[in-house]
Amino acid sequence: MQINYQSIGMDNAAIEPTTAITIYRIVQETINNRMKHAAAASALVQKAKENNQLRIPVKNNGIGLDTALLNAAKGMGWNNIRHRVLRPAI
Repeated sequence: MQINYQSIGMDNAAIEPTTAITIYRIVQETINNRMKHAAAASALVQKAKENNQLRIPVKNNGIGLDTALLNAAKGMGWNNIRHRVLRPAI
């Protein structure tokens, strides 16, 4: 898979190491899911800071996803992502 990365509005933005590792793991899992389930050949990862919020969309050219299936997902990948996102910062 070819992965492109863009950083938008991140000049002088500080991210705590624990948060950075969490972000890395989430992006890693989303890319793994795209390779495994979406048959994607390319992806675009963007990191953008707007209004004191961090956004990290990961777009791809895969077959898509029925989001209604996420709550019924039995694999650990989606549950790990959800846990990391919902976990309070330490």
